[in-house]
Amino acid sequence: MSDGTPTPVPTPSCGNSEVCKQLYDWTHQAWLAQSSYFVLVKPLRIVVIVLAAMLVRHLLARAINKMVRSTAAGSVPTILRPLKEKMPTALQDA
Repeated sequence: MSDGTPTPVPTPSCGNSEVCKQLYDWTHQAWLAQSSYFVLVKPLRIVVIVLAAMLVRHLLARAINKMVRSTAAGSVPTILRPLKEKMPTALQDA
């Protein structure tokens, strides 16, 4: 029977974590809010690192392919032209 005392509602022990507090406010699930670091933050960090690595790989591959294509065509890549101009003429003919 009801004696008039409210039943305690479990609340998460978030500490200073804003993600935990916000997630608890949205879902009212203490277990989800307490595990928010492992459920949300860790996977998001991994995804950001993988995406950054893929972007760097793409940019490097593009730069290397561009340099190889221009070298294969017989022209000196723009990045190497100052080196050719500084080289002695005896070495340029060889």
